[in-house]
Amino acid sequence: FGAPLAIEALMAFFIESTFIGLWIFGWDKLSKKVHLATIWLVAAGTTLSSLWILIANGWMQHPVGYEVVNGRAQMTDFGAIVTNPNVFLQFPHVVFGAFTTAGFFIVAISAYRLLRERTDDEHLMFVRSMRIGLVFGLAAVLVTMVVGHLSGQFMLEKQPMKLAAAGPALKIEGVTLRYGGGERPALVDFSLHAPHGARLLITGESGAGKSSLINLLLRFVDYEAGRITVGGVNLRALTHESVRQTFGVMTQRTHLFNTTIRENVRIGRKSASDEEIVTATRMAQIHDFIQTLPDGYETYVGEGGALLSGGERQRLALARMLLKDAPIWLLDEITANLDPVTAIDVLQAVITAGENRTVILMTHRPELAVGHRFDDEIRLAAGSRTLSWPATRAAGRNRRRG
Repeated sequence: FGAPLAIEALMAFFIESTFIGLWIFGWDKLSKKVHLATIWLVAAGTTLSSLWILIANGWMQHPVGYEVVNGRAQMTDFGAIVTNPNVFLQFPHVVFGAFTTAGFFIVAISAYRLLRERTDDEHLMFVRSMRIGLVFGLAAVLVTMVVGHLSGQFMLEKQPMKLAAAGPALKIEGVTLRYGGGERPALVDFSLHAPHGARLLITGESGAGKSSLINLLLRFVDYEAGRITVGGVNLRALTHESVRQTFGVMTQRTHLFNTTIRENVRIGRKSASDEEIVTATRMAQIHDFIQTLPDGYETYVGEGGALLSGGERQRLALARMLLKDAPIWLLDEITANLDPVTAIDVLQAVITAGENRTVILMTHRPELAVGHRFDDEIRLAAGSRTLSWPATRAAGRNRRRG
């Protein structure tokens, strides 16, 4: 966007400078047609410059028409960028915001002149201009509010949360969760603070609340007391799309569809290129295995991944989650149905790939985590479940019971 922005800025600056020069040194020597043409040129140049700035800004808020090559975003569809729906909402919002300013500026000037002019003709003229400015300004305010509301809704639905760049911290404060009005609470006064990049191991038997924590964070259920924030944003204020972009989830029963390996991994991000898929499978340590298959990435996996082993299915699920690139990973019993050797290999792949992300591993097999660096290890049990992150992250492993 840099070169087009520079060109537009230079054009607008040149046209405006020409207009000012003519106005100062020779405006009275030009015909009315030249006056009108110059004014329109200035308006068009300024508008185009503003439009392109909004196109660039709209792309940054809702990226379209690009692919990532060697870690850099490269434009692949200029038409999609120019016709970005976000631009069509931002542009009228800015234009009618300017109309609002212009309308009330006319009202202010007319009111000022009414206080100073004394002739009937001048009085009538400024009364009319004030009325026109007031109607114009109020109409522009209404349109600005409507377009602003639509723009805000669009961004909530379409814009991925920019939490990864901000290094989101997950904070749960005094949360109580109950699935039914008369049922025993699944979580009681639950508190947890995990800064960005933390590795947290939560262990406990079935029914201790591990799955409830995931359901809570994914907003499948709501809590009756307490507060949850991600990157300082209240979880209840996030849309389901934003939650989906923020949390990557991997469970013992991650579903694979009866299609190719490539398409199963691409579920993580529909727009992913083949190169990005290969990068994700390499990080998940499954690429070499795929290369040994006769059809490679075009191999069909069967319904639920029936043609693959448990470890291979989990590695594909990991590749899918890597492709999604969520800043917080929730891993629920990902080694439950694997033999010890495969489980350790899968866990090692997850820990290695989870660098620079918050990783929360929930398991009833804590012995498999021996040798892996976790900042905190907490055991959930029936009863009190009040947890808090230590003020200073430990160099080794902290063991506490909840």
